[in-house]
Amino acid sequence: MPDKVGGVWLRLSGEKFHEDSAITVTIKPFPLYVQSPNGQQRCAGEYTPVSDRMANGYPLWKHASGKCFLYSGSNGMWIIGGTDAEAKDFNCTRGVIYCKNVHSGAMPEKMTFGSWFRLDVDNFREDAAIFVSTQPASLFILTPNGQQKSSGEYLLASEKFRGLPLWKQR
Repeated sequence: MPDKVGGVWLRLSGEKFHEDSAITVTIKPFPLYVQSPNGQQRCAGEYTPVSDRMANGYPLWKHASGKCFLYSGSNGMWIIGGTDAEAKDFNCTRGVIYCKNVHSGAMPEKMTFGSWFRLDVDNFREDAAIFVSTQPASLFILTPNGQQKSSGEYLLASEKFRGLPLWKQR
């Protein structure tokens, strides 16, 4: 698959091909799910990829409310910001949640767990509970014909089982 090809891509310029390390080939981004239980809860929820826009050369996601965006800031960090960042065409570092590490091309769900900060009144504070995933934050299970104690809401856990997502009953 083209997204698995290693090395540098070539682009045609005039009659010659030239190496261009800025070219990236990726699969279409998945929807992302953000958890922020300790603050900035308005930013939590589902983010869908914006298919016709990029932010600083990287995918852009829009919150289901339409008021928040997950984007690559001009500083190379993943940021959750609002319409003020959109007004600047995301050529900024405006937001209320950000990842402290420069992503270097890694998608938001691949960033180190516990490396996110959120705005708390006037200052940013590290919040290990902020979590970005390609899995929904909760599932609902109904068992009407038996095992009713297994029914209910299950929340996505930060740990995995055999490399797969794990949900725990609330």
